[in-house]
Amino acid sequence: MKRSSRLYRFALLWMLVLCLPLTGMGSVYAEDVISKLVLSKNEVSMEIGDTYSLTATAVYESGTTSSVTVKTDWNSGDATIASVYAGAITAKKEGSTVITASYSGKTVIVNVNVQKKATSLTKNKTNISLRVGADEQITLMATYSDSTTENVTSKAEWSTSDDSVATVTLGQVTGIAAGTATVTAKFGSQVVTVPVSVDALRRLETEQSDLTMKVGDKHQVKLMALFENGDYEDISDRAEWSSNQEDVADAFKGLITAYGTGEATLTARYGSKSVSIVVDVDIPKRLEVDPTELYMKVNENKKITLTASYADGTSEDVSDKAEWASDNEEIAGVNKGTVTAYTSGRVTVTGSYGGKTTSVTVDVDVARKLELDTTSVQLKSGGTAQVKLTATYADGTTEDVTERAQLVLGSRKHRDRVQRQD
Repeated sequence: MKRSSRLYRFALLWMLVLCLPLTGMGSVYAEDVISKLVLSKNEVSMEIGDTYSLTATAVYESGTTSSVTVKTDWNSGDATIASVYAGAITAKKEGSTVITASYSGKTVIVNVNVQKKATSLTKNKTNISLRVGADEQITLMATYSDSTTENVTSKAEWSTSDDSVATVTLGQVTGIAAGTATVTAKFGSQVVTVPVSVDALRRLETEQSDLTMKVGDKHQVKLMALFENGDYEDISDRAEWSSNQEDVADAFKGLITAYGTGEATLTARYGSKSVSIVVDVDIPKRLEVDPTELYMKVNENKKITLTASYADGTSEDVSDKAEWASDNEEIAGVNKGTVTAYTSGRVTVTGSYGGKTTSVTVDVDVARKLELDTTSVQLKSGGTAQVKLTATYADGTTEDVTERAQLVLGSRKHRDRVQRQD
């Protein structure tokens, strides 16, 4: 019985041993399959003595990735020009070669160009000023460690800080729009820069610094620019125009349009320069009212005319456009220059237009003079006497106002004199 038990355990142990390799083989078949090998760069330019490190990444069919730089097999086509170890390239002498990276059946190549080490880089332009659409060429000369020189304009890497102002291709700079930019050239470890001004101005000016217009008017102005190269031309259609009061006036390509009464400052900007024009729209130099004073009867309507005189010598009736006000609406009101009298009294009517104001004194049934038809009256006790009171108004008309007047005895002495006559 014991022997059978030992045989059973021995057979079971061998079965476990036999299963171990099969389990290992199962894990091998489950490994992800590589799809491609990707390097950090496919082309490298170097100077003698420089080093550059490449990285290798394996991309698997499952979509996962892993860094395999160390595991990759790296080889150089000419180790005398550039050698490679674990992705690190060392430039040794001038020339070109190919670096090969292989991993898990995938191979990728990198082109390596080695040039002499440049110790300095010189440019033929310290700065550039050009017009929009014009070109100018920059030439680069490299000096190497062996004291030789070379024109490397076509070999350098070129860039611009603002390609909306200026572009650069193999050292040729083209002006695109007014402004400034910096062109950069890189060759090896050497870098040079060139400031670029496009349509740089010495002066920007307009034909006039102020303008008087009426609502609805349009006026074309010239914006004259003196460029650094001496050109002098109208750039009103190319400038950027703005207004601080767009509801009063604005401008587009130098065409000014007046919209409403007031003052607006229009600014034209081109490049780094700007100039302003002050526009007065319907702002009179003088405001006149007719009549200057007004007499009215209750329930009567009368028209006041307000005339604006402008700097250009023209004048205009602005009664309907002015702002009107009465300092006492209960006595008289005003609308578009028409005054309506409501009750007796005096009122001041004000008309305002284009920042100027004028006023009219309005008398409603206010007499300039009152006259009695007699200067004295003698009465006996219980007696009566009829007197007549006549009002004279500002327009020269008269009216019997006896029934509307109030009799007031002037003093006690006067009253006593009347009584003593009894």
